Amino acid sequence: MLYSEQFQENQNHDRTNNARRTYKVLLRIQPPYIYKIKDTHTGLMYDAWQEVKQEMPDYKFEETYTDAKNNEEFIKKINDGNYDLGIGAIASELKRVKEISITQSILINKCVIMFKDKHIYFSVILKFFILYFIPVFISILAVAFILGYFLTKNKTSGSKMNFDRTIALTASALFGSKGTLFQNVALNTKTIIIIIIILMISTFSLQLLQGIITNIIIEASAESEITRDTIIKTSLIGVKGSNVPEIIETNYHCKMEFFDGDLEQTIQNYLKNADTIDGVVANSAEALYYAPKYGLNITKQFFSLNEHGWAVNFKTPELLRPLNETIRKVMDNGEMDKLCKLYLGSSEAYMCLF
Repeated sequence: MLYSEQFQENQNHDRTNNARRTYKVLLRIQPPYIYKIKDTHTGLMYDAWQEVKQEMPDYKFEETYTDAKNNEEFIKKINDGNYDLGIGAIASELKRVKEISITQSILINKCVIMFKDKHIYFSVILKFFILYFIPVFISILAVAFILGYFLTKNKTSGSKMNFDRTIALTASALFGSKGTLFQNVALNTKTIIIIIIILMISTFSLQLLQGIITNIIIEASAESEITRDTIIKTSLIGVKGSNVPEIIETNYHCKMEFFDGDLEQTIQNYLKNADTIDGVVANSAEALYYAPKYGLNITKQFFSLNEHGWAVNFKTPELLRPLNETIRKVMDNGEMDKLCKLYLGSSEAYMCLF
Protein backbone atom coordinates (compact mmCIF):
# COMPACT_ATOMS: atom_id res chain seq x y z
CA MET A 1 0.00 0.00 0.00
CA LEU A 2 1.28 3.43 -0.92
CA TYR A 3 2.25 5.79 1.92
CA SER A 4 -0.37 8.38 0.89
CA GLU A 5 -3.08 5.72 0.89
CA GLN A 6 -1.97 4.46 4.31
CA PHE A 7 -1.95 8.03 5.64
CA GLN A 8 -5.46 8.68 4.35
CA GLU A 9 -6.69 5.38 5.82
CA ASN A 10 -5.19 6.24 9.21
CA GLN A 11 -6.71 9.72 9.06
CA ASN A 12 -10.15 8.30 8.23
CA HIS A 13 -9.74 5.75 11.05
CA ASP A 14 -8.89 8.49 13.55
CA ARG A 15 -11.78 10.59 12.34
CA THR A 16 -14.18 7.68 12.74
CA ASN A 17 -12.93 7.05 16.28
CA ASN A 18 -13.25 10.74 17.13
CA ALA A 19 -16.74 10.86 15.69
CA ARG A 20 -17.90 8.11 18.04
CA ARG A 21 -17.77 10.42 21.04
CA THR A 22 -20.03 13.37 21.73
CA TYR A 23 -18.32 16.76 21.87
CA LYS A 24 -19.57 19.35 24.31
CA VAL A 25 -20.09 22.78 22.70
CA LEU A 26 -20.54 26.04 24.61
CA LEU A 27 -22.15 28.92 22.68
CA ARG A 28 -21.85 32.45 24.04
CA ILE A 29 -24.88 34.74 23.79
CA GLN A 30 -23.31 37.86 22.29
CA PRO A 31 -25.26 39.95 19.75
CA PRO A 32 -24.91 40.08 16.80
CA TYR A 33 -22.91 36.84 16.79
CA ILE A 34 -25.37 34.73 18.78
CA TYR A 35 -28.64 35.94 20.28
CA LYS A 36 -32.20 34.81 20.82
CA ILE A 37 -35.40 36.06 19.20
CA LYS A 38 -38.37 34.64 21.09
CA ASP A 39 -37.52 30.92 21.30
CA THR A 40 -35.11 30.79 18.36
CA HIS A 41 -31.37 31.39 18.36
CA THR A 42 -29.86 33.33 15.50
CA GLY A 43 -26.83 35.48 14.68
CA LEU A 44 -23.81 35.52 12.42
CA MET A 45 -21.70 33.00 14.35
CA TYR A 46 -24.72 30.85 15.22
CA ASP A 47 -25.71 30.44 11.57
CA ALA A 48 -22.08 29.91 10.59
CA TRP A 49 -21.85 27.13 13.18
CA GLN A 50 -25.00 25.51 11.74
CA GLU A 51 -23.38 25.52 8.29
CA VAL A 52 -20.18 23.95 9.63
CA LYS A 53 -22.05 21.40 11.71
CA GLN A 54 -24.04 20.22 8.68
CA GLU A 55 -20.75 19.45 6.93
CA MET A 56 -19.63 17.26 9.87
CA PRO A 57 -22.39 14.60 10.00
CA ASP A 58 -20.09 11.98 11.55
CA TYR A 59 -19.53 14.13 14.61
CA LYS A 60 -21.96 14.42 17.51
CA PHE A 61 -22.29 17.70 19.38
CA GLU A 62 -24.07 18.56 22.61
CA GLU A 63 -24.79 22.29 22.85
CA THR A 64 -25.07 24.55 25.89
CA TYR A 65 -25.54 28.34 25.97
CA THR A 66 -23.90 30.85 28.28
CA ASP A 67 -24.30 34.58 28.85
CA ALA A 68 -20.65 35.13 29.78
CA LYS A 69 -20.08 38.89 29.87
CA ASN A 70 -16.69 38.75 28.11
CA ASN A 71 -14.38 36.32 26.33
CA GLU A 72 -12.14 35.99 29.37
CA GLU A 73 -15.06 34.58 31.34
CA PHE A 74 -16.17 32.55 28.30
CA ILE A 75 -12.79 30.80 27.93
CA LYS A 76 -12.68 30.09 31.66
CA LYS A 77 -16.10 28.42 31.42
CA ILE A 78 -14.90 26.31 28.48
CA ASN A 79 -11.84 25.08 30.39
CA ASP A 80 -13.47 24.70 33.81
CA GLY A 81 -16.57 23.02 32.41
CA ASN A 82 -14.59 20.64 30.21
CA TYR A 83 -16.24 21.88 27.04
CA ASP A 84 -14.54 20.80 23.83
CA LEU A 85 -15.55 23.73 21.64
CA GLY A 86 -16.62 27.34 22.18
CA ILE A 87 -18.65 29.17 19.55
CA GLY A 88 -18.44 32.96 19.69
CA ALA A 89 -16.10 35.68 18.44
CA ILE A 90 -12.75 35.01 20.10
CA ALA A 91 -9.78 37.17 19.15
CA SER A 92 -6.61 35.43 18.02
CA GLU A 93 -4.11 37.05 20.37
CA LEU A 94 -1.13 35.82 22.35
CA LYS A 95 -2.91 35.87 25.70
CA ARG A 96 -5.76 33.75 24.34
CA VAL A 97 -3.70 31.08 22.56
CA LYS A 98 -1.89 30.37 25.82
CA GLU A 99 -5.23 29.36 27.32
CA ILE A 100 -7.01 27.66 24.45
CA SER A 101 -6.67 26.74 20.77
CA ILE A 102 -8.41 28.97 18.25
CA THR A 103 -9.61 27.94 14.81
CA GLN A 104 -8.65 29.75 11.66
CA SER A 105 -10.06 33.25 11.45
CA ILE A 106 -13.71 33.46 10.49
CA LEU A 107 -14.21 37.20 10.81
CA ILE A 108 -11.99 40.29 10.71
CA ASN A 109 -13.46 43.02 12.89
CA LYS A 110 -12.47 46.67 12.94
CA CYS A 111 -11.98 48.28 16.34
CA VAL A 112 -14.21 51.38 16.38
CA ILE A 113 -15.76 53.82 18.85
CA MET A 114 -19.45 54.47 19.40
CA PHE A 115 -20.20 57.97 20.61
CA LYS A 116 -23.13 60.23 21.31
CA ASP A 117 -23.66 63.48 19.45
CA LYS A 118 -23.07 66.05 22.18
CA HIS A 119 -25.24 68.66 20.45
CA ILE A 120 -22.50 71.25 20.52
CA TYR A 121 -24.28 73.31 17.85
CA PHE A 122 -26.20 75.39 20.40
CA SER A 123 -22.93 76.51 21.97
CA VAL A 124 -21.57 77.14 18.46
CA ILE A 125 -24.54 79.37 17.60
CA LEU A 126 -24.16 81.21 20.92
CA LYS A 127 -20.45 81.70 20.19
CA PHE A 128 -21.29 83.05 16.73
CA PHE A 129 -23.77 85.60 18.08
CA ILE A 130 -21.51 86.82 20.89
CA LEU A 131 -18.19 86.95 19.04
CA TYR A 132 -19.28 87.85 15.52
CA PHE A 133 -22.90 88.77 14.89
CA ILE A 134 -23.39 91.30 17.69
CA PRO A 135 -20.16 93.24 16.94
CA VAL A 136 -20.96 93.27 13.20
CA PHE A 137 -24.56 94.32 13.91
CA ILE A 138 -23.45 97.18 16.17
CA SER A 139 -20.88 98.28 13.59
CA ILE A 140 -23.54 98.29 10.86
CA LEU A 141 -25.87 100.37 13.03
CA ALA A 142 -23.05 102.85 13.66
CA VAL A 143 -22.33 103.07 9.93
CA ALA A 144 -26.08 103.41 9.24
CA PHE A 145 -26.30 106.29 11.69
CA ILE A 146 -23.40 108.13 10.02
CA LEU A 147 -24.47 107.47 6.43
CA GLY A 148 -28.13 108.12 7.28
CA TYR A 149 -27.19 111.54 8.59
CA PHE A 150 -25.68 112.50 5.23
CA LEU A 151 -28.50 110.95 3.24
CA THR A 152 -31.13 112.90 5.21
CA LYS A 153 -29.65 116.10 3.83
CA ASN A 154 -29.91 114.74 0.27
CA LYS A 155 -33.44 113.35 0.16
CA THR A 156 -35.57 113.94 -2.90
CA SER A 157 -38.08 116.77 -2.94
CA GLY A 158 -41.43 115.71 -1.54
CA SER A 159 -39.92 112.75 0.31
CA LYS A 160 -41.46 112.07 3.70
CA MET A 161 -38.26 110.58 5.05
CA ASN A 162 -37.18 111.95 8.41
CA PHE A 163 -33.91 111.19 10.21
CA ASP A 164 -35.19 108.12 12.08
CA ARG A 165 -36.68 106.61 8.95
CA THR A 166 -33.49 107.27 7.00
CA ILE A 167 -31.42 105.49 9.68
CA ALA A 168 -33.77 102.49 9.55
CA LEU A 169 -33.70 102.30 5.74
CA THR A 170 -29.93 102.72 5.67
CA ALA A 171 -29.50 99.87 8.15
CA SER A 172 -31.82 97.64 6.08
CA ALA A 173 -29.87 98.61 2.95
CA LEU A 174 -26.67 97.50 4.64
CA PHE A 175 -28.33 94.13 5.24
CA GLY A 176 -29.32 93.85 1.59
CA SER A 177 -32.64 95.71 1.12
CA LYS A 178 -31.67 98.80 -0.90
CA GLY A 179 -34.63 99.71 -3.09
CA THR A 180 -36.75 101.94 -0.82
CA LEU A 181 -33.78 103.98 0.37
CA PHE A 182 -32.44 104.73 -3.10
CA GLN A 183 -35.87 105.80 -4.40
CA ASN A 184 -35.97 108.56 -1.79
CA VAL A 185 -32.46 109.93 -2.23
CA ALA A 186 -31.45 112.64 -4.69
CA LEU A 187 -28.58 111.40 -6.82
CA ASN A 188 -25.44 113.52 -6.77
CA THR A 189 -21.75 112.85 -6.29
CA LYS A 190 -22.03 112.62 -2.50
CA THR A 191 -25.01 110.24 -2.46
CA ILE A 192 -23.51 108.03 -5.18
CA ILE A 193 -20.36 107.63 -3.08
CA ILE A 194 -22.49 106.78 -0.03
CA ILE A 195 -24.52 104.27 -2.08
CA ILE A 196 -21.29 102.59 -3.28
CA ILE A 197 -20.06 102.42 0.32
CA ILE A 198 -23.38 100.86 1.39
CA LEU A 199 -23.15 98.28 -1.43
CA MET A 200 -19.56 97.38 -0.50
CA ILE A 201 -20.28 97.12 3.23
CA SER A 202 -23.48 95.15 2.61
CA THR A 203 -21.82 92.63 0.28
CA PHE A 204 -18.68 92.24 2.37
CA SER A 205 -20.43 91.91 5.75
CA LEU A 206 -22.92 89.29 4.52
CA GLN A 207 -20.20 87.21 2.87
CA LEU A 208 -18.06 87.54 5.99
CA LEU A 209 -20.86 86.28 8.22
CA GLN A 210 -21.61 83.39 5.86
CA GLY A 211 -17.94 82.42 5.82
CA ILE A 212 -17.71 82.56 9.60
CA ILE A 213 -20.84 80.41 9.99
CA THR A 214 -19.51 77.80 7.53
CA ASN A 215 -16.13 77.67 9.25
CA ILE A 216 -17.67 77.31 12.72
CA ILE A 217 -19.94 74.46 11.56
CA ILE A 218 -16.98 72.63 9.96
CA GLU A 219 -14.94 73.05 13.15
CA ALA A 220 -17.86 71.86 15.27
CA SER A 221 -18.31 68.73 13.12
CA ALA A 222 -14.59 67.96 13.34
CA GLU A 223 -14.64 68.54 17.09
CA SER A 224 -17.43 66.00 17.63
CA GLU A 225 -15.70 63.28 15.56
CA ILE A 226 -13.10 61.02 17.22
CA THR A 227 -10.13 60.30 14.93
CA ARG A 228 -6.67 58.77 15.23
CA ASP A 229 -5.33 62.29 15.71
CA THR A 230 -7.76 63.32 18.46
CA ILE A 231 -8.27 60.02 20.30
CA ILE A 232 -5.37 60.71 22.68
CA LYS A 233 -7.43 63.56 24.20
CA THR A 234 -10.50 61.39 24.81
CA SER A 235 -11.78 59.44 27.79
CA LEU A 236 -13.23 56.09 26.67
CA ILE A 237 -14.85 53.01 28.15
CA GLY A 238 -14.77 49.34 27.11
CA VAL A 239 -15.68 45.87 28.33
CA LYS A 240 -13.34 44.46 30.95
CA GLY A 241 -11.95 41.16 29.68
CA SER A 242 -12.26 42.20 26.02
CA ASN A 243 -9.10 42.83 24.04
CA VAL A 244 -10.51 45.87 22.19
CA PRO A 245 -10.05 48.45 24.99
CA GLU A 246 -6.63 46.97 25.74
CA ILE A 247 -5.54 47.38 22.11
CA ILE A 248 -6.77 50.98 21.85
CA GLU A 249 -5.33 52.00 25.23
CA THR A 250 -1.94 50.51 24.33
CA ASN A 251 -1.77 51.87 20.78
CA TYR A 252 -3.17 55.37 21.37
CA HIS A 253 -2.37 56.09 25.05
CA CYS A 254 -5.85 57.46 25.74
CA LYS A 255 -7.66 57.30 29.04
CA MET A 256 -9.57 54.00 29.21
CA GLU A 257 -12.09 52.76 31.75
CA PHE A 258 -12.72 49.00 31.91
CA PHE A 259 -16.34 48.24 32.79
CA ASP A 260 -17.17 44.94 34.49
CA GLY A 261 -20.19 43.97 32.41
CA ASP A 262 -21.21 43.00 28.89
CA LEU A 263 -21.16 45.45 25.99
CA GLU A 264 -24.79 46.50 26.30
CA GLN A 265 -24.34 47.25 30.01
CA THR A 266 -21.19 49.18 29.13
CA ILE A 267 -23.12 51.29 26.61
CA GLN A 268 -25.84 51.99 29.17
CA ASN A 269 -23.21 53.07 31.69
CA TYR A 270 -21.62 55.34 29.08
CA LEU A 271 -24.96 57.03 28.33
CA LYS A 272 -25.39 57.81 32.02
CA ASN A 273 -21.93 59.42 32.09
CA ALA A 274 -21.70 60.91 28.59
CA ASP A 275 -20.67 64.25 30.04
CA THR A 276 -17.38 62.74 31.29
CA ILE A 277 -16.88 59.82 28.86
CA ASP A 278 -16.43 60.40 25.13
CA GLY A 279 -17.31 56.99 23.72
CA VAL A 280 -17.48 53.18 23.91
CA VAL A 281 -14.90 51.02 22.15
CA ALA A 282 -16.13 47.86 20.42
CA ASN A 283 -15.71 45.61 17.44
CA SER A 284 -17.39 46.94 14.31
CA ALA A 285 -19.91 44.08 14.02
CA GLU A 286 -21.14 44.81 17.55
CA ALA A 287 -21.17 48.55 16.88
CA LEU A 288 -23.35 48.04 13.79
CA TYR A 289 -25.82 46.16 15.97
CA TYR A 290 -25.92 48.44 19.03
CA ALA A 291 -25.38 51.94 17.58
CA PRO A 292 -28.83 52.21 15.91
CA LYS A 293 -30.46 50.73 19.01
CA TYR A 294 -29.05 53.45 21.28
CA GLY A 295 -28.86 56.33 18.79
CA LEU A 296 -25.07 56.39 18.73
CA ASN A 297 -22.63 57.34 15.98
CA ILE A 298 -19.74 55.14 14.85
CA THR A 299 -16.35 56.64 14.09
CA LYS A 300 -15.53 56.82 10.39
CA GLN A 301 -11.97 55.71 11.10
CA PHE A 302 -11.10 52.37 12.68
CA PHE A 303 -8.29 52.04 15.22
CA SER A 304 -7.12 48.45 14.80
CA LEU A 305 -8.14 45.09 13.34
CA ASN A 306 -9.25 41.99 15.22
CA GLU A 307 -9.30 38.43 13.87
CA HIS A 308 -11.94 36.18 15.40
CA GLY A 309 -12.41 32.42 15.43
CA TRP A 310 -13.82 29.67 17.65
CA ALA A 311 -12.17 28.10 20.70
CA VAL A 312 -11.04 24.48 20.93
CA ASN A 313 -10.04 23.02 24.30
CA PHE A 314 -6.42 21.89 24.63
CA LYS A 315 -7.83 18.54 25.83
CA THR A 316 -9.40 17.83 22.44
CA PRO A 317 -6.72 18.81 19.88
CA GLU A 318 -8.06 16.22 17.44
CA LEU A 319 -11.07 18.50 16.83
CA LEU A 320 -9.06 21.48 15.58
CA ARG A 321 -7.97 20.10 12.21
CA PRO A 322 -11.37 18.79 11.01
CA LEU A 323 -12.96 22.04 12.16
CA ASN A 324 -10.52 24.15 10.16
CA GLU A 325 -10.98 21.95 7.09
CA THR A 326 -14.77 22.22 7.36
CA ILE A 327 -14.67 25.98 7.93
CA ARG A 328 -12.61 26.38 4.75
CA LYS A 329 -15.01 24.12 2.88
CA VAL A 330 -18.03 26.15 3.98
CA MET A 331 -16.23 29.39 3.12
CA ASP A 332 -15.76 28.15 -0.44
CA ASN A 333 -19.43 27.33 -1.05
CA GLY A 334 -20.57 30.96 -0.71
CA GLU A 335 -23.02 30.48 2.17
CA MET A 336 -20.83 32.36 4.61
CA ASP A 337 -20.70 35.36 2.30
CA LYS A 338 -24.50 35.44 2.33
CA LEU A 339 -24.49 35.41 6.13
CA CYS A 340 -22.09 38.33 6.29
CA LYS A 341 -24.25 40.40 3.96
CA LEU A 342 -27.34 39.44 5.95
CA TYR A 343 -25.97 40.44 9.37
CA LEU A 344 -23.42 43.14 8.53
CA GLY A 345 -24.75 44.62 5.29
CA SER A 346 -23.15 44.44 1.87
CA SER A 347 -20.87 47.42 2.58
CA GLU A 348 -19.32 45.66 5.60
CA ALA A 349 -19.35 42.06 4.31
CA TYR A 350 -15.68 42.33 3.33
CA MET A 351 -14.88 41.96 7.06
CA CYS A 352 -15.71 38.28 6.78
CA LEU A 353 -13.00 36.01 5.53
CA PHE A 354 -15.76 33.81 4.19
